[in-house]
Formats: sequence, structure tokens, C-alpha cells
Amino acid sequence: MKKSATSYRRARVSEERISIKIRLKYSDVSLFQRRFSPYMSQYGMFLPTRHLKNKGTPLFFEFFLANNQRVFYGEGTVVQLYPPDRYPTAGLGIRFTALDQRSQQLLMEILAQQTQRSDLVPKLSPGVIQDLSDAAPATQAPPPTATGRQPARATAGTSKVPTQQPVASSNTAQPWNVGKPNAPETPATPPPAAKELPLFYGKESEIEETGPIIGIDLGTTNSCCAIVEGNKPHVIPSRYGYNTIPSIVAYDERGNLLIGHPAKSQMMLNPHNTVYGSKRLVGRKYHSPIVQIIKNRFLYEIIETEKGDSGVRIDQSNFTLQEVSALILTEIKEIAQSYLEQPINRAVISVPAYYNDNQRQAVREAGLLAGLKVERIVNEPTAAALAYGFGRSLNQKLLVYDLGGGTFDASVLQIHKDVYEVISTGGNTFLGGVDFDSRLIDYVLDRFYEEHQINLRHDAVKMQRIKDAVEKAKCDLSHEVKTDLIIPYIDLKDGVPLDINLTLDREVLNSLVQDLVEETVRVCDAVLSAQNLKPQEIDEVILVGGQTRMPLIHQRLTDHFGKPPHRNVHPDEAVALGTAILAYSFGQSGLIKLVDVLAMSIGIGLPGGRFKVIAPRNHKLPFEKSYTISTTRDDQTELEIVVFQGESSNVADNEYLGTMKLQNIQKAPRGKAKFDITFHLNNECILKITAKDLQTGLVKELVLSTRDTPEDLRQKLEMPAPAPAEAVPPPIPTQPTSHIPPIEDTPAPSGGGVLGWIKKLLGRR
Repeated sequence: MKKSATSYRRARVSEERISIKIRLKYSDVSLFQRRFSPYMSQYGMFLPTRHLKNKGTPLFFEFFLANNQRVFYGEGTVVQLYPPDRYPTAGLGIRFTALDQRSQQLLMEILAQQTQRSDLVPKLSPGVIQDLSDAAPATQAPPPTATGRQPARATAGTSKVPTQQPVASSNTAQPWNVGKPNAPETPATPPPAAKELPLFYGKESEIEETGPIIGIDLGTTNSCCAIVEGNKPHVIPSRYGYNTIPSIVAYDERGNLLIGHPAKSQMMLNPHNTVYGSKRLVGRKYHSPIVQIIKNRFLYEIIETEKGDSGVRIDQSNFTLQEVSALILTEIKEIAQSYLEQPINRAVISVPAYYNDNQRQAVREAGLLAGLKVERIVNEPTAAALAYGFGRSLNQKLLVYDLGGGTFDASVLQIHKDVYEVISTGGNTFLGGVDFDSRLIDYVLDRFYEEHQINLRHDAVKMQRIKDAVEKAKCDLSHEVKTDLIIPYIDLKDGVPLDINLTLDREVLNSLVQDLVEETVRVCDAVLSAQNLKPQEIDEVILVGGQTRMPLIHQRLTDHFGKPPHRNVHPDEAVALGTAILAYSFGQSGLIKLVDVLAMSIGIGLPGGRFKVIAPRNHKLPFEKSYTISTTRDDQTELEIVVFQGESSNVADNEYLGTMKLQNIQKAPRGKAKFDITFHLNNECILKITAKDLQTGLVKELVLSTRDTPEDLRQKLEMPAPAPAEAVPPPIPTQPTSHIPPIEDTPAPSGGGVLGWIKKLLGRR
């Protein structure tokens, strides 16, 4: 090998070879593995740089850690160019022609842990890679050039954490403009009991209103941001060249904060300290039935915060879900600032149309924690319609079918040139791509249990490996009729390694998720019937969300609406583009007129558990309505009003928003003290409630408190005591079942609320 390697190098001496030396800003090889994992394949890599070379140019490359240790060393040939005027991330596609043994070993370690690969990595057929182990050491890389260092994110005390940047480089390779370089690594220390987060805990009035307004799609699985430049909206790429950012936050084994791609890349080995899918629980109370049912389905710990909200515990510290969302928004903000090269302090953020008031308020709070003034909260289907119709002067009636990672929304809009009017909307905040994944995961686990009598459900690391493989297989089946799902060495039995090795076909997947697709069609029909519309009256069906790539969905909607759905809107980017368009319109008078509606009725609970509607569903926003209440007892000094959101006549089927109190009422005979209670809903569907004392004329805003437990509500609304409830089976059974759970096993909104919410109060199941 040494002889052939030496001969090989001598043969190349006469060639014109470009030398690229890259000095990294950290001293940990594992960080190099994680950060370059998306850019590597067995036969080549993508090298981000704006200094492009011609195809066929031979290269000599070296990567140095901050401590001057050479970590990756070899030779290659340019096989693909990514010019900056055509790609959001400029760079070179390189085929490896020679690597030293250490680099070959490191490459194999990277590929073994690889969970995702950038589309920028060149597609290469197998080739011979020579061994450079006998080569003389290359000259040391020169010191990095000044790049305008900014402080990295910090944990408690003085420890610094990485900011998930691409490498800074020298000589011929230069990084694309994606933001701050990484802070130097500090020695690992034991994780602190409490952590300081790089968030803003001030008031909105302290945020400067400078720079452009960006649009953000804060998604369950992935998030995306966009901007309008030159009257055209476009997505802002992530630090790694992707157009979306995983909505994932983690702390690694050193206590470093990871957000986005770095957090996702280590999920398999660190599932308990990696938060994903938080969008499903943000704005929900910990003791709500829905949270209690699904909390064990996550691989990390769901806890109760001091305010009674759902929170998470990772790396021995507790966080609110608003803080988790804020960290994702902070990452997006920093990416946008680096890309646009100016401060970003304002944003339009999208939410599912079926989010209730508490959830919308939580997203606003997350935006503030990220140091953003949230100019507008907009419904995701509405934003997608803006992306579809902007600048086209259409006159159409649309149905936006938005099936994302964790939620489903359907909205009907009438577009007339630059006027976008929402006619009807509905959805299910617990139906999305992850539920499709769950069906396939159950199928794989059942098959493995049938063959080996081993239950893998309680091993978090193994479950994460299965989740990753299943998600990939599901995506493959959108393009292929069959695919192989192979997970080597998933377990050990009698000293023999066991693999998962299944051939999955599209027909099997369709049979597993058919009822989920039918549920989406049912929601569409409910949205249409609310305004006496028929499927044939819809001009176009717009698909949004990654799960809509599934062929079964295309076929089912074609059959139902009598026409194929529209495919010219990017399912992953449409919502972000729409939010950017809305943000852009704020500075352009008359550019867009947007009329949205209330997705779910809002009202109050009455004695016996009845529900009185104050703000009806599908009413145009903004909305305002008042009603009068009075004391019911002599010398009464306090009144309580319990607020719900939903469509059922019984509060048990609706979503509890909170309880408001009128206190310090002047003592008077029964019925003498009267108040006008006014419900105000703004364009974002954010609720404000005021009370006017009809005797004094004083008006005060009432605050909704959500600390009431189901038992508190039962007593306040004078509902009968519930019958003893049967034990509820755990969401993840101790033994695999031979059947796939029906959709009812994953609680879904019904009539505007969550199935079973407060049904225990009435003793009904």
C-alpha cells in the first residue's frame, strides 16, 4: 500500500493542484463529525465556498482543529459547481481520490452516525480512493482571519456553547455568509442545575423597530423563514444550506446547547435530552387530559411548570415550551441577520388555524423571548394562500389542505385580486405526519415482536433508530412502490445480533393510514358544509405540508374534489413565503387586504356544564360583543366567569381557556351590581376581555387564569360528580399489539375541542 500510495502521489506532482487549508474554531473531533456529517458521502463531499474552481480541478484539502491538530486530510477532484447566483449555498462538489487512514476511519464513523445528508452532496458512483498515510505532513494552516466575532450562546456562569456554524476557512476556501463563527470550546464541566438561556426577558417596548420584517413558519417538525426582496419572496437558507431548520432543541453530553440540525444529528444517541414536536404541547396546561394522555409518547420528560403549563426537563433543568420555541426562533433570527447583514427585530409568525387563544398567546410570548416584536400572528392556511395568489390577480375559491408534521388545517378562501377573504376554517391539532409515522412504527415493532418475542418500545435509543428509519422509508414510498427498511443490530438474543429487515410497499402503508387520510377529508367536508359549500364549488385545492407528498392523499383528494390538487406551491416553504409576503405588505399601503375568521367559537360555561357562545365560529375578525351579568346573591363581592372554546353545547367537549374573576364588587342587594362583559378578538384571533361597572362606569381588563383543575371546574359549574373512571391504558403498551390503534387513540379535536376534555367531570366516556 505504501508503494502504490507513493507512486500515486508522485504521478500527481506534475498536475496543477489547488491547496485548501481550513482551520476550525473548535478543538473537538466529535463537533467536526456532527457539523460535517450532512456534507459527507462515502465517495465525496460538499465544500461550502464562494471561490469556485472549474470542473476537473484537482484539489488538496486539510482540516485543522483550533489546537492545530489535522483532523481530515486528502485529495479530490471538483465534479460539481454550486454558483451563488443559482444556489442559496455556494460551493464545490468534490470526489475523493485519496485519504489518509485516519481520515478514512473518521469518514466511516461519520457515515455510521449520519441521520441526514444535504442535497448538495454530489451523487457519485463507487470509485477507488487511494491511501495517503505515508505522505509527509502538510504545512500548518495559517491563523484564521478576523471575521467580526460575536459572543456565542452561553449557559449558566461563563461556559460558552457552540452556535452551530459552518467552518471558518482560510486560503482559497471561504465560508458563505451565514453568521457568527463558533466560539472556542471550553473544558467540559458538570451540567448545572439551572441554565441561563440566550433569550430576551424584557418588554416588547424595549425592542427597536429597525430592519426588515421576516416571515417565519414555526413548524412541528421543521421551521422555515423567508423575506421579500425585489418584490419576490424567497426562503432564507439555514447555516447548512437547507431551506428548513429542524424544530429541535437539545443539550449534548457536555452541556452545550444545540438547535436545529446539530440537535437532530445527535437525537439517536441522546433522546432524553432532545426536545422535538413541542409545538403540539405549547400553550397547554400540564393537567389537561390531552397532555396526560400523550406525555408518555415523547422520549424526553414532560413536566409541570410553576404556572401549571406543560414544560420539559432536559439536562437536569426545567424549561417552558415557550422557551423551547423561543430558542428555535432565536436560531432563525440569527440566521436571518447573518444572511441579510442587518439587525432583525420584527417578524410575522404563522400558527395552525385551529390553535386556541392560549396557544396563540404562547407563540407571541415565544417571539418576545426571542427578542422579536411579533407584528402579526397569521393562520398557516391563510399564509399558504398568500404564497399561491400573490401578484397573480386571481378570482378563485380555494381550499388549502395543510397537513404538516403535527397538525392539520383546512381553510376555504375567496381570492379576488389582492383581497384574500377566509370563508371557513377548521382542523385537528393532533393529526400530522408524526401520526403517519406512528402507524408504521407500530407495524415494524409488531412484526419484530412476532418474530423474536422482544419488545423494543421501552428503549429510547432503539426507538429513535426505528423512528429515523421509518420516517425515511415513509418518504421513500412517496416516490417508490417498494422500499427496504434495514436497521442492523437492533438487539441481541442468546448472544446473536438481531436486525430489522423488512420490505415495505406502498399498499401496506396506505392500509395503515387510510383512516387518517379519511379524517382529513372529513374535516374538509365540515369546513365546506359550515358555509353550505360543495366540493365541486372549489376552484383549486392547494397542498401544504410535507405529508401531502403522499400519493394516497393526492388520489383521495382528486376523487373527492373531482380535480387533481394544485402542485405548484412548495409544500415545505409555502407558509413561510406567505408570512414574508404579509410582512412585506405592512410597508406597502393597499398591497394586500386580508380578512380572516374565528376558527372555533368562544363562550362561557353555565351551571350544569352548558356552553353559551359569545363569539361564533367563522365570524369575521376583528370581533367585539358584549353581554350583561349581575350578582346572584346579596352582598356578593366576587364573580367568576369560565371561558371555553369549541362547538359543543357541553363544556365537556370544548377547550378550557381560563377563568376570569371580577373582584372587590361593592356590596349591594342581589342583582343590583351589573357589569357589561365584552369579548374583543383582534385580527390575530387574540382574545381580550373587559368588564364595565354599569354603576361607576369604570372599565378594567380581565385576566384569564388557567390554574383551575378539572375538579375546580366541576365545582364552579355545579356539575354532577363523575362516576369512577375505568383505567386508561398507557399510550405505549408494555407489549406490542397485533392491531394498529384507531385514530381515537390519538385524541383529536371534536367540535372545536379535544375529545374527552373534562368528560370525567360528567362521568361520560
